[in-house]
Formats: sequence, C-alpha cells, structure tokens
Amino acid sequence: MKNFVKENWYKLMIGTSMVIASSAMFIYSVNPSYAGTSNNLITKSVNDFKSSLPAGSDGKIMMESSTVLREGKIIFHILVWNTETGKSKMYNFSHSNNDFTTSTYQLPSSPLN
Repeated sequence: MKNFVKENWYKLMIGTSMVIASSAMFIYSVNPSYAGTSNNLITKSVNDFKSSLPAGSDGKIMMESSTVLREGKIIFHILVWNTETGKSKMYNFSHSNNDFTTSTYQLPSSPLN
C-alpha cells in the first residue's frame, strides 16, 4: 500500500480534485425552487368532481383520471363510463373556469367494434 501511494499520489490527488470539482459544479447547477403564492390555484379537486356524479352503490359508473403536465400547466382528464351500457364521457379541467368541462374529444359509442 505504501508503494502504491508513493508511486501514484498524483493520481489520487487529481482524482480527489475531480470529485470535489464535479460535486461543486453539480451543486451550483441545481437551481433552488421556492414555494410561492399564485392566483391561478386549482380550488376543485378530482375527488370533489367524483362525489358530484351519481355513482350509486351498485358500481355501474366507473371513473379513471389522469394528469399530464403540458406547457407548465397541469391538465386533468377524467373518463367516466357506465359498465352496463358502455357509454362514456371525457372531462378536462378548465383553468379559465377553474372547473371541469366536457372534453371536445369523446370516445366512440362502441370503441371495440
């Protein structure tokens, strides 16, 4: 071990310097994030929307939600369908109304046929 350190001390020092320099560059490159207040907050949650639908106790009405980040805005999609009839309706969250609206795109009445 003594011979290794004696013969390769410069490699150890250069390696250590590179690790320290790369760690410092990484820390410097990460921007801090700060929590702030915004007037564009979403006041209605997906759960509020789910509770307003006539789901019933028999489980005929099913829901699936998805969330996508697009152009700095969070986009909520909710698909609601009746398991017996197969009819469905898609909803999107509207940032301008701060509420869920019917989507312009709807699934066909018989998507698997």
